[in-house]
This record gives sequence, structure tokens and C-alpha cells, in this order.
Amino acid sequence: MWWTACLLTAVLAASPVRFAESDAFEGEVTSVEDGSITVLGKSGDSVEFDVPLDAKITLNGKKAKLTDIEIGDFAKVTAKGSGEKRTATAIEARDSE
Repeated sequence: MWWTACLLTAVLAASPVRFAESDAFEGEVTSVEDGSITVLGKSGDSVEFDVPLDAKITLNGKKAKLTDIEIGDFAKVTAKGSGEKRTATAIEARDSE
């Protein structure tokens, strides 16, 4: 029993970040490209999101475009999908402090 618990813990710790049908991820923006954003979470996980044209994006509480977000800004990305395919439905960003 103890061995099973240790093995399960190790597997879960090494697994990539998984998302429910709709989930949020927060952290520092490390990349912004045409149609995608990458965020580094507090746990050290780096997650890339596809950003469709209809995603709701705000910067400092005001409506914004993906290109308004800069590396180093903080972002909360609400996304859908699972596994390697994550699509942002909303991004709430704020300038780095």
C-alpha cells in the first residue's frame, strides 16, 4: 500500500499540467506570439495556450489585444481543452510591477 502511494505521487508530480473542461492558470507571461501565449506558473510549469480571435482579453482591467500583453506581465488564462491542446477563452493580464 505504501509503495503504491509513493508511485502514484511520483507519477502525478511528473505529469504535465492537466486542465478540466474549463480551468484557469496564472503566472508570468514568458512568450506572446501571433495566436499564442505562454505562461510560467508559480509551481514552475510553463504552459502554452492557443489564443483564438474571439478570446476575451483585458490588460489592467481594460479591453485589450493579445499584442498589448508583454513578456513579464502577469496573466490569468481561462482555458478549455485537455492534454497538450489548450485554448484560451479569456486572458486577464496586468502590467508587471
